[in-house]
Amino acid sequence: GTNPNDATSFRARLFTAAANGMISRSLDAANYLLGSQVRLTAIPASGYAFIAWSGQASGRENPLVVTMDGHKTIGASFKLAGDDFVTALPLNGSIVTASASNVGMSKEPGEPNHGGNPGGKSIWWRWTAPGSGPVTVTTAGSSFNTLLAIYTGPTVSNLTQIASDNNSGGTSNRSIVQFTATAGTTYNIAVDGYDGASSRILLSLTQGTRFRPQLRSLPRLGDGRMQFVVTGQPSHTYIVEGTENFVTWAVLGQVATGADGTVVFVDSTAVGLATRFYRVRE
Repeated sequence: GTNPNDATSFRARLFTAAANGMISRSLDAANYLLGSQVRLTAIPASGYAFIAWSGQASGRENPLVVTMDGHKTIGASFKLAGDDFVTALPLNGSIVTASASNVGMSKEPGEPNHGGNPGGKSIWWRWTAPGSGPVTVTTAGSSFNTLLAIYTGPTVSNLTQIASDNNSGGTSNRSIVQFTATAGTTYNIAVDGYDGASSRILLSLTQGTRFRPQLRSLPRLGDGRMQFVVTGQPSHTYIVEGTENFVTWAVLGQVATGADGTVVFVDSTAVGLATRFYRVRE
């Protein structure tokens, strides 16, 4: 034990605490000589990820070597894997499908709104493009109203949006984005619930196939014109056709998508029509 009359006999104690995980130590002892080094390893419980050290330690280095220069209290923080940007779930390959749940997830300080909605229960994936070319990401098959966004950038508060969507995929539970990936670039994929909704998520990513143009309707304009969003290959020209009977299709014009692969088409010839159907082709 410690001799109060002998400073060299002082023994430092190390107290550790963690929820949803544990902290292992090497050397594991009741107390330590001053100057001793202890290696701490944060081990998350199943489904959780290590976030950071707390107490008399900080940062995310794991394992962490601590020098015992006095009594210390150190904690480890764990959160659901994918809840925070730094614990994004990995995606690998050019054709990937992942299933997860955003129940219990949260929105971080500085995190952007995905798909133009505040959301509140986002989950993150991280994918590094194995090659250059078109990519389609969709939440088709999810069981609730999803928001979807793709970013590049190093931190949650310093992101560049590449693409985003809220239900342009044809149903209330299907968001879809298309973009052109650059080989070796890491893309951060966020899925959130509209107005904070949460449930099961199905995420699919496909690279290497040519974009199929898709249409998303917009509210009819007050003067009777119809409008919709064309989503396709970035900086590409498409032909828009319309019909009232599915027998005769008329060319209504051409549209050129922007760098994000989208463009709004307004049909001025639809004024006075009760219904018109559209398709887009190259």
